[in-house]
Amino acid sequence: MKRILLIATLAFSTTHAAQQASIYSLQALFPQTEQEVHARVQEAEVIARTGLAEILAIPKEEQTFDNMVRAYDQLRLAFRNATSPLGLLKKVAPEAVMRDACEQALLNLSSFSIDLFLRPDIYHAFTSYMENGQRKQALTVEERHYEEDLMESFKSAGFALPEKKFSRVKELKKELSGLSMAFSSNIANEKATVAVTRTQLDGVRDGFINSLRTDGDDIYLLGADYPTYGEVMGHCTVASTRKSLYRLFQNRAYPSNIGVLERVIERRDELSHLLGYESYAHMNLNGEMVATPERAQEFIAELQAKALPHVKSDFEKLTKELPEGVEFDADGKLNPWDVPYVATCYTKKHKKIDARVVAQYFPTEHTIDELFKIYQQFFSLDFEYSRPGTFWHKDVVLIDVREAGESKVLGHIFLDLHPREGKYTHACHVGLVPGLLNSDSPSVGCVIANFPASSKDEPSLLKHGDVKTFFHEFGHALHHVLGRTELSGYAGTSTATDFVEMPSQMFEQWLFDRDVLKGITKHYKTGEPMPDEMLDKLLEGGSSAGYVRGQCSLALFSLACYEPGEKKDTVALWHEIKGGNAPYIAFDPQDHFPAAFGHLMGYGAGYYGYLWSKVIAHDCFEKVLEGGLLNPEMGREFRDKILSKGGSVDPNILVESFLGREVRQDAFLADLGLA
Repeated sequence: MKRILLIATLAFSTTHAAQQASIYSLQALFPQTEQEVHARVQEAEVIARTGLAEILAIPKEEQTFDNMVRAYDQLRLAFRNATSPLGLLKKVAPEAVMRDACEQALLNLSSFSIDLFLRPDIYHAFTSYMENGQRKQALTVEERHYEEDLMESFKSAGFALPEKKFSRVKELKKELSGLSMAFSSNIANEKATVAVTRTQLDGVRDGFINSLRTDGDDIYLLGADYPTYGEVMGHCTVASTRKSLYRLFQNRAYPSNIGVLERVIERRDELSHLLGYESYAHMNLNGEMVATPERAQEFIAELQAKALPHVKSDFEKLTKELPEGVEFDADGKLNPWDVPYVATCYTKKHKKIDARVVAQYFPTEHTIDELFKIYQQFFSLDFEYSRPGTFWHKDVVLIDVREAGESKVLGHIFLDLHPREGKYTHACHVGLVPGLLNSDSPSVGCVIANFPASSKDEPSLLKHGDVKTFFHEFGHALHHVLGRTELSGYAGTSTATDFVEMPSQMFEQWLFDRDVLKGITKHYKTGEPMPDEMLDKLLEGGSSAGYVRGQCSLALFSLACYEPGEKKDTVALWHEIKGGNAPYIAFDPQDHFPAAFGHLMGYGAGYYGYLWSKVIAHDCFEKVLEGGLLNPEMGREFRDKILSKGGSVDPNILVESFLGREVRQDAFLADLGLA
């Protein structure tokens, strides 16, 4: 127990010896073997049992904020610090045996924590405290807010229910934990491939083909990873290859995850009714900025209506001259596997832009270095970049974040950026250890991505979209570092789900500024920046109506899954919603994307939050743009008024404080060409 608590409170200096100590202490976060995973579970359970027993043993007359509420927050922090590395290793550990061990450990810990923390005696102890001790002391605004949130969380957990119903709540939460993990694992463990000949890869660059796995002479295996999907769907001239890969991608974890998803929907529906809600969507969105699913539906419907006219004009422009081998179907629609290819051909012909040529100006290491300079200048930070080679994979990079000119480490950020078998297939940030005010303890987090790896022909190169993805996810990492609050339950990105994407989506906008983007680019062979003509074409404005409608499809589907009713035919529901949102694209009856829609677990009904927070992000970016994209004073204001508060202040108040007014959609609609 002491070893894990030490990890959460250790500070590091900048000497070489201290840096080695830092790496050694960070290594202690991550178990190396199955046996160490098992030991971590036991340690975490001891931490939780011991800490909770101490809190519950405090006599009523001696209860204070510090020995009750703060102690409970610190207990949850210690338990989280002990267990969160297992969640990361489940996503990134190269060995299947370690991923499986971590998954089983997390299942065991989830069941344990439900039994330990969902106990009426905890509720009674804190009710006693609220009725007595808390009235005897002056608290900060954050402390009072935390008290109120904690008591509300106890009530919403079902403590007031009769014993039989409360027992069922606990059973459901345990089952849902297992189902959610199984859903994610099924996606990560998808190993299906499409076998093609070299001829069937016409249009795909040789360097990429040579990097593919093979199965005998002239047989190449295409997986459902993002680098493969992006290259083949955008550039392969063979329609049958695109069709096969599209279906492989849209059917990841099918059929196994459809049954899992529908059980999750059924159990969440039952849980919401037990806890007094009309539906899981109502329960899930209670406390979010949007507040209700009805308001979320209205928000999405409004964006749909504004985007639809632009979708039609975009489609007509895109398909005026179809590339060879592409035809409309009998209804005058494009097949979905042809859409990326048609868009690529249009861009090459009319914008004179080839995404693969653009990528040559974004070698991964140089690009990340330049992006770091932006963050460092804007936020007055220093980054120290190293490749320890001693963590879960040799390619993992470690970033130490400090205030400019200071020695104390604010946070450690790991980067794990390239795909491998069994690894989490999307991009995300995982918060491991939060940072707190009045503490020397550095935060710890990890950015996971699946960017193309280096090959014998060329280094790792990023498409413009990949650069945006990295800037986005690293933005979450900085939010985690800079959101240092008094209480750990509010630290970092522990804020409303429909607000948490706002800072990262705002940071993406730096990459659409001409001067900023030009400063980032450097051809991997010549060292020259991107030519002005190419840069102008890359940044040429246009409607993003298709993107908006696509996000609306995902948002509406996540809401529909969790609206009233325990039984949902998720495949039929997806067909209906996606088909209605893409009127000019044929719907493939073999599309079973819900099986691979991982956000349905963690985000639940809240996928609308990406568009909701994007509206806020564009509005905030307008103010940043006025103040200067590299202006440290503007960076300090954004840190102080948004990032530093974590979840300790209502997001509506944070945004109004920064903008000086309520949010408007104008900047979002104008930037996406929908005004």
